[in-house]
Amino acid sequence: APPPPRAVKVQPTPPPPAIESAQSLATMVGVVALASLAATSGMLLLPESGYISVPMFAVFALWWLGLFLTSGHRPERNRRSKVLRVRRGQLRQLQTGWNMVVSRADMQFKGLQKELLTARDQIARLKDLHDVELRKLSREMVERQQTAYLQSKFISDHKIESISVGRKATLASYGIETAYDIEYNRVLGVPGLGPQVTNILCAWRTEMLRQFTPNRALGVPLTERQALLMKYAQVRQQLEVKLRRGPKQLRDVDAALQAQLAQLARQIDEAQQALAQAEADVAVMAETRGRGVGRLLGRDR
Repeated sequence: APPPPRAVKVQPTPPPPAIESAQSLATMVGVVALASLAATSGMLLLPESGYISVPMFAVFALWWLGLFLTSGHRPERNRRSKVLRVRRGQLRQLQTGWNMVVSRADMQFKGLQKELLTARDQIARLKDLHDVELRKLSREMVERQQTAYLQSKFISDHKIESISVGRKATLASYGIETAYDIEYNRVLGVPGLGPQVTNILCAWRTEMLRQFTPNRALGVPLTERQALLMKYAQVRQQLEVKLRRGPKQLRDVDAALQAQLAQLARQIDEAQQALAQAEADVAVMAETRGRGVGRLLGRDR
């Protein structure tokens, strides 16, 4: 939260002497006009008193009105009130800026914390991810061996029921030469071969596949295993660099926040001082009227 308001001592700025003197005179004349009005109301009891009180009230009322309009008190009071509104707006704006700076820094700090926690968790999972990918490579190696095995089984080298030499040649002309090439829809699309022959070829392919025995001793080639290790070593290095930089980044966010708050604190302090001054300057204008008669009478004596 922004710093709380502190006790501020200010010296009110008195209105210009000409304005204060004119306002004092207007205040005194206004009092006399009110007294004349009170005397005029006595006409209800003594009608003959109106010959004196009514003209007196009219004279002093018009005099007061003229003094009030020309004293400059109201424009000065309005000017000071406007300054007061501006000072209040400036202080509110600074307080809002304080909250925005704190909120933005909090988001940056939490965002960095989340990134660092994520990096830490990713490092902890790297071995499991490496093992999963290595097992995937192992499965792919078996699939490669299986593919190579089926590609080594040429249709032309085997005696297959209902598959004559002519049909073998026809199949070859359509790119179907090995067990690996046999697919139901692909074989069915060869002219002269119906569903029955297609099923026979698919069954032969299945029989060849049953005879396949993977050589797990070969394992994943060394080059692929090294490439996989290098991949995860680079990922780990990048994550570790991020973790090492993390504390400094967090300190930088905090340092930037403290610098901004220190500057805002000075500005808020100045704004509070200016607001207190504006409040005092407005208040002293109201006090001028109360002191008007006494000052004038004192000056006269």
